[in-house]
Amino acid sequence: MPVISHKPQPTGMVYMDGDVPAVQIGRYSYIDKMNVGTIDNRSRIVIGDFTSIAWDVTFFLRTNHHVDWVTTYPYEWFPWHPDVPRPEDPHRDNKDNVTVGSDVWIGKGVSVLPGISIADGAIIAADAVVTKDVRPYAIIAGNPGVEVKRRFDEETIEFLLATKWWTLPIEFIQQHCAVICSGDVAALRAILTAPN
Repeated sequence: MPVISHKPQPTGMVYMDGDVPAVQIGRYSYIDKMNVGTIDNRSRIVIGDFTSIAWDVTFFLRTNHHVDWVTTYPYEWFPWHPDVPRPEDPHRDNKDNVTVGSDVWIGKGVSVLPGISIADGAIIAADAVVTKDVRPYAIIAGNPGVEVKRRFDEETIEFLLATKWWTLPIEFIQQHCAVICSGDVAALRAILTAPN
């Protein structure tokens, strides 16, 4: 899979690895430069809407190293003798998909390990290594990445997750972009709860 750069678009897009969908990108999400490390085409990356991905971000998909074996050398590339039966690959069924939610910001140089899910609204600081799932609106930094704090209080997070502003019709978003692009959550709440 080549390096992917992707400009914001009003509709989602799928990048193919041969005849297999490899990366699915939601509407208005963008990628400056994303590297995809994988050994086969069984894994997928799914990115939500209005997500920002900086340059030199690397997503690692399905791995093939076995830390419990004598060697960590890749099973598929080992120089097998034709008369020696191969063991069953314990990772043969692992898909190790990576899921990135909507309204996520991933900074420069971030590495995301296989099977990770980054929830809506999260921020991943530059050069962080994401080794476990990230909860909604968390800010992750460091190597390994740890949660530094949440972007909002629990009530606000629940409200934002319930409304999922990024799923609303583009006409609504355009009409209320001044509120969405501000820190005024109360104004957004008023708009979304106002009678039609």
